[in-house]
Amino acid sequence: MATQTSRVIQVLELVLQNPSIGLDAVTLCSLLCSSKAVRAAAQQEGGPCTSICIKGDLGDWQLASRVATFARWHAHLAAEISLDFEPQSEDDDNADGAAANHVLDTLMAFSAQQITAASTSTSAGDTAAPSSKQQQQRPHVALRSFSSSVPHGGQLLCALPPATLTSLSYLLPEYYDEDHCAAPAALAGLTNLRCLQHLQRIPGNWLDPVAALTQLTLLVIGALNCYLEELQQLPASLQRLELQNLELGLHCADSDAQISGQLPPQLLELTAGADRDDGDACAVLPLLGGVAALKQLQRLALSNCCEAERDLLALSSLTALSHIDLQYNGALSQVLSSSAWAQLPQLHSLHVISAPLGDVADGGPGLRTVMAGIAAATSLRQLHLDFRDGVSALGMRPRLFGYLTGLRQLQELGVDALPVEYITTDADDVMQLTALTGLTHLYVACWAVGNMAAVALACNLPELRVLKLYDCNLVS
Repeated sequence: MATQTSRVIQVLELVLQNPSIGLDAVTLCSLLCSSKAVRAAAQQEGGPCTSICIKGDLGDWQLASRVATFARWHAHLAAEISLDFEPQSEDDDNADGAAANHVLDTLMAFSAQQITAASTSTSAGDTAAPSSKQQQQRPHVALRSFSSSVPHGGQLLCALPPATLTSLSYLLPEYYDEDHCAAPAALAGLTNLRCLQHLQRIPGNWLDPVAALTQLTLLVIGALNCYLEELQQLPASLQRLELQNLELGLHCADSDAQISGQLPPQLLELTAGADRDDGDACAVLPLLGGVAALKQLQRLALSNCCEAERDLLALSSLTALSHIDLQYNGALSQVLSSSAWAQLPQLHSLHVISAPLGDVADGGPGLRTVMAGIAAATSLRQLHLDFRDGVSALGMRPRLFGYLTGLRQLQELGVDALPVEYITTDADDVMQLTALTGLTHLYVACWAVGNMAAVALACNLPELRVLKLYDCNLVS
């Protein structure tokens, strides 16, 4: 980004007569708005600008004016566009929200049309260029990536440039009218997509156009918002895609249900998680019919993990698997597979987030079982323990850090607890972390570390690059 900005500045310096003008971001935008010649020079020298992110509140009607200005002046210079809008509160009128979405769709569709028009204009202008060499060097305006945090209908999808767009992160409206029903067909026209992310539940008719995107390598479906029955029949055509990375988040009312049909066998990375309608986690590997057929799988991440020990141990049959990331959310007494961790040399990342107000007592059997499992998982590189519940709500902390001294490959460690009035110091326990000489990142919150232990950590961990101690009884 800095390199491209410096190129733009070099060109603008040739145009500006007053060298005292500051070329900060606001000035650059003003200059780009001021003249077609300046924009053309910047575009010819530096190519499309890098990312442009528009932030705001969707209920703020002034946002429409800002988006319109953006669409008019800057959109055709952008290679990546991101809309990061705060969702409307539950008190806001749904009709106003729908109207705001419609205005936003219209304006962003106009923005996309501007990009296409600018590209066409640039290509046409090249024919009048003084030399063919200059024609070849002139960069093409190309929107490569579009992402948005709010729902859009088919109007915007139809306006996005199919020839250049390779990445799309998208939300569907909850209610479909005629325009929204055209969205799947518009999606099928974006034939150069390599990365497609649907971040919420999608209807089943969206899978057919997805299967037509033959260059797709990354597909994200749902974020624990997609009901299993909507994806239960995976199209056989998904098998023919060159998918390498798949992320699935599922709601499942019936834990005995299963996705029929195999996952694409050439997958290299799989991220998956599932929960029931009541919010409780459920094992996702059985829902997927297991992963035994994914012989090329290299990376596996399971969120909301509550897999049985036998299902985790079955992963050892995947000879290409080199990285496993497990995240547990819930009471420690519900972590039933900790004894399997030691038998998974591919287990490099582990997150244990104990549910608030869980059933764990200070020093209880659930805590001891989990910590013993962690101590035996010597292949861990990343470990995050979040015990902001009954396990640390008392003034005296359980002694945890001694369990970790054998994790000599550990590089990143984070430990969270609840803030309390400290009764005793945890310095002796925390000092045991100095045995982890490979640590590069250490984060500790709400543990009575104290000044001397903090200095010891900073001085005795030779690879440490980041040390964050919050509410750790430090006195300046």
